[in-house]
Amino acid sequence: MRVYFFPSCPREGYINPYCLNYKKSLSKYFDVEEQDNCVTRMKALTLFKFSWLSDVFVLNWIENATKWRFGIIQFVLVILSLCIIKIRKKKIVWMLHNLQPHEGVDYGSRFTMNFLYKYANLIVSHSNDAALVAREKAHCRVEYICHPITSIEKVSYEGRLFPCDILIWGSILPYKGVAEFLQVFREKKCSLNVVVLGKCSSESLNSQLLSLVGNNIVYENRFADFSEIHAYIQNSKYVLFPYIGDCVSSSGALIDSIAMGGLPVGPRKGAFRDLEKEGVCVTYSDYEELFNILQSNHPQNNVVEFLKNNSWENFSAVLKQLLL
Repeated sequence: MRVYFFPSCPREGYINPYCLNYKKSLSKYFDVEEQDNCVTRMKALTLFKFSWLSDVFVLNWIENATKWRFGIIQFVLVILSLCIIKIRKKKIVWMLHNLQPHEGVDYGSRFTMNFLYKYANLIVSHSNDAALVAREKAHCRVEYICHPITSIEKVSYEGRLFPCDILIWGSILPYKGVAEFLQVFREKKCSLNVVVLGKCSSESLNSQLLSLVGNNIVYENRFADFSEIHAYIQNSKYVLFPYIGDCVSSSGALIDSIAMGGLPVGPRKGAFRDLEKEGVCVTYSDYEELFNILQSNHPQNNVVEFLKNNSWENFSAVLKQLLL
């Protein structure tokens, strides 16, 4: 059975381990297309090509098409490809990462999501909350499967590290609530050391964050490699995800933080709530509870078992059973 994983490769300049690990795990049971992981600037054009060839299509973040370069063209190609797949009576597996795109809902994303709710053969989410919502809308089977994880080996890092009790890392976007958290952090005159390490593309948000920097708040607007992130996590008390809004159901950075030995703290929703039940995450309902958590100690007792139960090998075995 020929399987096409979308996107063929992550965007240029960043290799998302989720995509590569997913494709590698699928290759144990299926003939996976595009194993060379070549970067393509027109992702929808590659999907269109394989819409005529493959038997199963595993689709990730495809509802974001209008936000890509040449968005309208790519959106049209996505819908055309989906129609071809259905005419050929092939299977669509939609990985529902978020209940709505981070950049907001528009006509294209709404149309694509409604199409997939109606015509996908299987919907998989890494969040129980998202799976529950999807079951109310979908015309197919919807499954919750915990985000697969693999331990990330520590790589020596010789660079400078700032004192860090709380680490916030990854791309900085409005829905992540970093500025809101830092504002409250300053108002409370908290003595803990916070390091914010991630790329912020919004000039206004970047300016807001710079205005909140203080003696115990460090903000670096840049991409960091895993060796530096790993080093910070090893020297931090918590990895914080102060997300706001309802668009987040799961987070790759959340899983990577656990894989690097960190103890994540996030809002009591989506994958954060699921992982708290697994004993590898701490959640909060409001800022008062959050600051009580940050100033206390929470043991992380279940990491070894969690890694064992939620390996990529186990994930692909479950997916195979669902597809065959």
